[in-house]
Amino acid sequence: MKRSLLHIALTAFFILLLTGCAFSDARDDEATKLVESYMQAIQDQDYDKALSMVSDDFLQERGRDGWISYYTHVHNTLGNISNLKLKQKISDARYSARFYMYQYANAYENGLAKELITIIQKINTNEPLKIGGHKIESSKLPEMPR
Repeated sequence: MKRSLLHIALTAFFILLLTGCAFSDARDDEATKLVESYMQAIQDQDYDKALSMVSDDFLQERGRDGWISYYTHVHNTLGNISNLKLKQKISDARYSARFYMYQYANAYENGLAKELITIIQKINTNEPLKIGGHKIESSKLPEMPR
C-alpha cells in the first residue's frame, strides 16, 4: 500500500513538473518575441516604442528622457547596427522569479558592442513580460552618467 501511494505521489509530481515546463516554454517564446521587438525598435530609432516594452523599474533608472538620451548617444557614437548576433539565451528559475537573459555580440557601423537584455517574470503571475534591463558595453562607448 505504501509503495503504491509513493508511486502515485511521484507520478503526480512528475506530471506537475512537466506541466510547469510547458508553461515556461510558452513564456520563453513570449520573452524571445519581446526582446526581438525591443531590439528592432532600437534599430529603427523608435525609442517611444522601445520604452513601451520596459518595466517601471527599468524606466525609473534613468527616466524616459534619460533613456531616450542614452539610446541617441549610443546611436550617434556607434551608428546603425550592421550585424545583430544573439550569442546566448538563458532562462533560469530562481527563488520567486524566472530570469531571461539575452547576450548579444553586435557589430555597429563604428565598432562592436556586447549587450545584455534581461527580463524578470515573477512566478505564478500572468502579467505581460517587460524588459527589465539593457546594458551596452563598447570600448567606443564610455559610461554615461545616470
